[in-house]
Amino acid sequence: MINKPVHEVSERILEIVRKNGFITLNDLEKELNVSYNLLFLAIDRMVSHDKISLKRCGKEYIIFFNNFKSDTLPYEKYIDEYLWQDM
Repeated sequence: MINKPVHEVSERILEIVRKNGFITLNDLEKELNVSYNLLFLAIDRMVSHDKISLKRCGKEYIIFFNNFKSDTLPYEKYIDEYLWQDM
């Protein structure tokens, strides 16, 4: 019963990541108009099946494909934002 909505959200996430190369969880939440439960369930299933990767960077999470070169992810930008929030 819930598999169809999860599949639809998963497909939308994959389209967004394919188009952009990566996306932050915060930006993904803004772009999709779905419940947090559905969003997190879709991400969890895709990470578990090695379709996408999820990395924490400061207070943010970045979603990308497993074959994406992680050295091109904007870690410094998010780490700097994280450090400045605490000052």
